[in-house]
Amino acid sequence: MDHGALKPNDGRKKLVGPDRHPQRARATLEQSLAVAHKRVDKKAQEVTVQQIKVAEAASTGHGKRLDQRRRAFARGEKALQEAQDNHTKLREQAAALGPPRERADRDFRTQTLMTVRTLLLENALMAFMSVL
Repeated sequence: MDHGALKPNDGRKKLVGPDRHPQRARATLEQSLAVAHKRVDKKAQEVTVQQIKVAEAASTGHGKRLDQRRRAFARGEKALQEAQDNHTKLREQAAALGPPRERADRDFRTQTLMTVRTLLLENALMAFMSVL
């Protein structure tokens, strides 16, 4: 190959299409959001069931069982709050990604390097020939 010849794939070209890195990040965040949403729903349902059990124990007058169910209710509320915080954090991360962007012009370096190298070699050869 001649020292000044460029490969057919070298050149200033803009790769058209969406940028895939934010797309992949958005896809994983959406999966995490779906799982977090299901977790929040499940925890809310568990808290509701525990609240009903506490009300039953209070109405029947169970002392020891009422304390146990209140502790279980408090643990459930804490787990629900943690799940909601996680869901909120994931939603904020998804909002921070913003709208999908287009891919940037990435392939300009190869041609620039080849052009500079060609000019440098030609100038060096011309200088060497003139000195010789």
